[in-house]
Order: sequence, then C-alpha cells, then structure tokens
Amino acid sequence: MPFFAIIVAGGKGLRMGADLPKQFLPIGGRPVLMHTLEVFERAIPGIHLILVLPADHQPFWRDLCRQHSFTLPHSIATGGATRFHSVKNGLKVVEEIVGGTGEMGSVGSMGAMGSVGLMGSMGSVGLMGSMGLMGSVGSMGLMGSVGSMGSMGAQNSLESSAVPLVAVHDGVRPFVSPEVIRRTFEAARDHAAVVPVVPVVETLRQLSSASASSFPSASSFPSASSPSPSSSAVVAAPSGSSSPSASSLSPSSSAVVPSPSASSSPSASSLSPSSSAVVPVPYASSSASASSLSPSSSAVVAVPYASSSPSASSPSPSSSAVVAAPSGAVSSFTVDRSLFRLVQTPQTFQLPLLLRAYEQPFRDTFTDDASVVEALGHPITLVEGNRENIKITTPFDLTIAEALLNRQP
Repeated sequence: MPFFAIIVAGGKGLRMGADLPKQFLPIGGRPVLMHTLEVFERAIPGIHLILVLPADHQPFWRDLCRQHSFTLPHSIATGGATRFHSVKNGLKVVEEIVGGTGEMGSVGSMGAMGSVGLMGSMGSVGLMGSMGLMGSVGSMGLMGSVGSMGSMGAQNSLESSAVPLVAVHDGVRPFVSPEVIRRTFEAARDHAAVVPVVPVVETLRQLSSASASSFPSASSFPSASSPSPSSSAVVAAPSGSSSPSASSLSPSSSAVVPSPSASSSPSASSLSPSSSAVVPVPYASSSASASSLSPSSSAVVAVPYASSSPSASSPSPSSSAVVAAPSGAVSSFTVDRSLFRLVQTPQTFQLPLLLRAYEQPFRDTFTDDASVVEALGHPITLVEGNRENIKITTPFDLTIAEALLNRQP
C-alpha cells in the first residue's frame, strides 16, 4: 500500500512579525517548506506528498518553486478555515489518489492543483486497483481487497502496510529526522494512530482552577504558545481517577506494550536498552502515572491525552517575564513532569481510521490530529521524537533553525 504525507502550511506568520508567512521564510537560502518536503522524500522515497496552502499563497509558492528549481513531485490542496478543515481538504486529495484517478492534476474540487509536480502515472509505486469511494469505508476491513501496488522496494526498507498510511505534519517543522518519520509509519502499521513525543525537561507548575480563570491567557505571553522549541502541545494526564503506572522505558526499545482497558491499572515493566518502545495510550479519562525519568531521557511513556491542558495557559518556564494576576495571588503547584510529554509531528495513521475521524463535526478541542482520532475512542500510540524537530513560529525559532541547518552535513 502507498504512503502519504499531508504537509499543513496555513500559517500567516503573525507571531513571526514578518511580511512573509513563516513557511516561506528562507533558511539556508531556501524556503522552510522545501526543506520539510525534502526530508519526507529522504525518509521514504516515492512517498506521496500533499501540501496544503491557503489559496492566495499558492501562486507565490509556484513562483518560489520556479526560482529555486524545486522539482520534487507534490500536489497542492487548498487550506480551510482551521487546521482541522485544512487536513480534511488534504485527505480529499489522498482519497482521489487511492481511488485510482491517475493524474494528480485532475482532482477536480481541489481546483488549485496546477502544474506543481504532476505525478502523472504515480511513478514507481504503481496504480491502485479498483478501490471505490473511500468516504464510505466504515471499517478497516474493507481495505483488504485493494489491488496490488507496484514495487515498494524503494521505500527505504520500510515494509508495506496492509492499508494505506498517512502522516500529517506541520510545514514549519523542517528538522524532523528521517528516522522519526519512518518510526511513526512502522508503528502505525500495527497500532493505527501514532504520535512522536519528547520528555519535558523544564519544571512545570499547574494553576488552580480558580487561578486559571483569572490568570492572563496564553496569548498574552509572546512565548506561551510554544512552551518548548520542540513542542506543539503539552500532553497532560487528567487527574482524579485510576492511576496506571509505567516504569522507565528505554528510547530504543522494540517491545510493544498493549493498550490497557479504561478501568485497568497496569504497569509496564522495564524494557531492555536495545529495544524501541512503542506504547499505546489508553483512551480513558484515567490519570496515568510514570516513574520519575531523568530530564535528559527520551523514553516513550503512555499517557492519556487530556481534552484540555490545565497548564497550557501558564507562561513558559523558561520565560524571564514576571506577570502578576489581575487581582489577588495566583495559586499554583509543581506537577510531576514525568507525567507529561511534548507532542510533535508527523502524526501517522491508517487511512480508513483518519478518514472516519475527520467525518466528525469540528470542535475547539481538536488541537491536533491525535485529538480528532481520540474522539472516536481510539487509543494513541506514542513513539520517540527528536529534539531538533522544532516548530518555527517566532524569530528566535528562526535563529535556532539556521544554527541547526549549519550543523547538518
């Protein structure tokens, strides 16, 4: 089956304070987006790349491609009002490809596919057999009768999947490693929904519910929207119910710890240093606890997603600003950082599951693709990310990006 990556680049660059949207800003003399697309091609040669851009950004992108002689094949989908709607539009292109429409430029409703990287006969991956309409796939079992794909040997030793796999990635994360990309696809073959994460290395303080309502919002702080350069969200374990615990896991472990049921309280045993831990996250409103991890640890630990992060509104621990609450003292307390993970992209899924998830009506709590899938009741599996996988959203991030690029061979 084919592999897909939807690269979402709908940012307007407001936090960057630049005239250019952040995805077009140059690092190493070329736009951020070009670096992002290329790393997926390096990780999985022949992967189908779908770039989601606002309609008014697409002519500029095509001009950039001509200026930089950027010829990597990719298709373009038009961004929506929110990230949720942009991903949904990207999935329409995936459906068309899997449905066997052949030429990428004839996707019809997507309109602005234009002349950027027409895939023609879909290269060496081969044409899909008769698939029918993907939108009506109610269960993953219906995918089994798809015709054979061409040669998948060029997929950089990544084994083919019984169903199509699709990653969704932030366009302004050009430093995800090829290893992390492949790791998410490999885990998604068996676990259907996979997210890369890194441990929290800062001390975290949680506001009390009363204080949180009166404390300035995250938007009041320049750096509050990105607690760490490598993170897109802080995943908080909800409080108040059962507490499954996970012991310290090695970042390189290959053991797979099954997802516990909502009412159980299992403990994951210590895994050998030579393995690559893949730990499914239970879908439950239970609180997960894990043994204390070293700040430098890159262990993979299963924690339930919280529909809303109680600490998301607090300023970044690394911020030097001292901000007083509008009235009275702010009540807060230190939380165990081993219970938290910073979420990255690509978030990779089996296609039928992701299509079904995106049939749901939009909710404000859908902050990433994992939260959309989780709303169906499906568990999320965490795998080890990479620290360099920063999301470029501020001028400071751009400085770090240049430094990271200069370090590359």
